[in-house]
Amino acid sequence: MSATHMNNVRMIPFWNFNYCKTHESDGTPRCNTCDRFKTTGQNGYVNLGNNQQICSECFSTAILHPSKCKRLIENVRKFYKKLGLQVDKKIPILLIDDDEIRRIHPNEQMLKVVGLTTYPPYTVMTVYVAYVWVVTDFKMFKERVMIGATLAHEMMHAWLALQGCNHLEKKVSEGICEVMAHIWLTSCCKKGLESYNPRHGHAVFLENLQKYATYKIESNVDKNYGQGFREANMTVTKFGLRETIDYIIRNKTLPR
Repeated sequence: MSATHMNNVRMIPFWNFNYCKTHESDGTPRCNTCDRFKTTGQNGYVNLGNNQQICSECFSTAILHPSKCKRLIENVRKFYKKLGLQVDKKIPILLIDDDEIRRIHPNEQMLKVVGLTTYPPYTVMTVYVAYVWVVTDFKMFKERVMIGATLAHEMMHAWLALQGCNHLEKKVSEGICEVMAHIWLTSCCKKGLESYNPRHGHAVFLENLQKYATYKIESNVDKNYGQGFREANMTVTKFGLRETIDYIIRNKTLPR
């Protein structure tokens, strides 16, 4: 194998999936959930519009309509309640599409936004969660593991705002919210999905996707989400979750 060829090979370590760098820009379908490219002879990728695709495995475990998300939302609320972090049921959780989430937050046009929490000053706060993205019949497809992790992340933004923490440093706020998504994925995800009752093959894939979502949080190189998570997670490991959150509320930063 030539050095040039080796330089063009990329890998998604979790899936042990090798691909040529050229596929990142040559239009080869890539799943917007598990990040794997469509391989030669593989069928079943679904076009979601806006240059988004979802593979057949992720599609098989996806939520196809907002009404199907209610039980998952309630499971994430219960997850928070067990941690002593009650999320008021009066806070609306709206399941919206890509165009709408970018209308609400136009300054992040270049980002892959999958969740957004907004709160006008001193008014009821709203959690917006997108399935990603709009398709021709206006259904929105997103894999349920990823929806749960997004909900767990965004509910922490909601909870912090209700405690008066509306203007935290971005790395602190995104870091602790990623910790909540990580905890949900590692400890409560299976319980949150138990009502789904997937077939055996789908259950195995769901477990792998859960692990991949956890891996993505842990390996994220972004300053606010990745490094923010690692700093917040280290603090939670040292001081405990509730102690860390209480310190953030009092001091608007992480304990040292």
